[in-house]
Amino acid sequence: VATVLIIFFPGYGNCITLGQNSAVMLTLLLWGWVLLSRGYPVLGGILWGLLAFKPVWAAAFFLAPLLLRQWRFCAAVVLPA
Repeated sequence: VATVLIIFFPGYGNCITLGQNSAVMLTLLLWGWVLLSRGYPVLGGILWGLLAFKPVWAAAFFLAPLLLRQWRFCAAVVLPA
């Protein structure tokens, strides 16, 4: 439901067409964290691994699971890259 609401947000289309991908990045971060909290660290890590298109942000957000010692999540983030 949240993903559909984000897509129908008025600024979503303009962000995508102008190359500003904040909505896509927020969606990846949110669902990666949701999957981690629900016990699916590998799937959540794969979603966070898709943040490789913004390497500075991916490195900044990588510190959270690293400090929480979520090793499977961290491995799943790094392996797709």
